Amino acid sequence: MTEGTTTVGTAWVGADGVFSTTLNLQAEGLNAITASVTDSYGNVGTSPADVVDINTLAPTVSIISAPEASYATSTVITGKISTTGLAPATGDTLSFTDNGSAIAASLVTINVGGTYSATVARHRRLGAGCLWQYRQQRRRSGHA
Repeated sequence: MTEGTTTVGTAWVGADGVFSTTLNLQAEGLNAITASVTDSYGNVGTSPADVVDINTLAPTVSIISAPEASYATSTVITGKISTTGLAPATGDTLSFTDNGSAIAASLVTINVGGTYSATVARHRRLGAGCLWQYRQQRRRSGHA
């Protein structure tokens, strides 16, 4: 298994053609992984590249909407998610806490470009310790 000219894993292929290995990918961003096999006659077969995106850098989340001082049962919070790797997408989660306690959110929408809006339930006025957390699902970016 190679990424460019660098060997990132090796494996023995079973009689049924099945193999598995752990890859040692180091580079952030897109990595094109290729598998090659040599048979007993010296013939070499190479797979098409499988592209994976390695993103170990945490995204940043900012709040755009102004704090609301009412005692309404819910409020809409808007903001922006900035990432260094994959853009925010369906399947990513955005969660909210107030002084360490989870705040229920319904109707969370993450838009193209990373802006978001979320309707959050309030049982009391949101405090100064209100934080937002964003989790991005690891996704394959497709095949090369």
